[in-house]
Amino acid sequence: MEWNVITLMEGHLLGASSILVTHSSQAIVIDTGMANQRNSLLNALKQNGLDAGDVSLVLNTHMHVDHSNNNCVFHNARIITSRRNFEWTLALQDRLDTMNEHNLDEIMEFYPDIHSIDFTPKIATKFIKMERTLWKTENIGAVDRYDWLETSKLPEGITAVPTPGHVPDHVSFVIDGTDHQVLIAGDALIVRGGDESKVLTFPPQQRDLFESNRDWVSTFAGEIIPGHDARFLNLPIEDQMPLSALS
Repeated sequence: MEWNVITLMEGHLLGASSILVTHSSQAIVIDTGMANQRNSLLNALKQNGLDAGDVSLVLNTHMHVDHSNNNCVFHNARIITSRRNFEWTLALQDRLDTMNEHNLDEIMEFYPDIHSIDFTPKIATKFIKMERTLWKTENIGAVDRYDWLETSKLPEGITAVPTPGHVPDHVSFVIDGTDHQVLIAGDALIVRGGDESKVLTFPPQQRDLFESNRDWVSTFAGEIIPGHDARFLNLPIEDQMPLSALS
């Protein structure tokens, strides 16, 4: 089965890519953005002749706030993500809500290398405070609307590929598009070229694993949609099509 792959919201410094995947009988949204982007998301759907009720399935690459906090608006949709990532993320958010933001030891359970990465205490404190403000558990949708990647079958033409490192149990999605495959990378590839300093996000939970999967994503033969950057073609030069032909 071939799918149309349409950008609803292009990833940037503070916001993640949100993607609409459609064929004649189904509309799927992959990663839904932050609540403060809700109007932009719904307007983008409207421009494609849809409203939130027309979406039957939501897929999340992972559950960080910038990828999941509009899940709740798709009231007719089932939501599929990794159960292990879901549980890890909610436990992390609970810790961020109650910890002393000046004491990074309190999140070493989640980020064991937190003291050895380029994440200064000043930046960490600012980031933790921002996460407390942005994250609302009700925005990810009720748990009874979830199915789990570990046990669920995806629609034909959509494949989940494990790409952990940014967070545990992160996945990317390979879509059989009309002309070529499209890799929706989430934060397995944050920006084209790999300079994550351009984006305000958590550091990788496991740096070596993240870099290994980032390198794999960067060699994908098809179109790549990073978590926080514009989509781009990564085909052999003789197979490339003009950017103007993309959705």
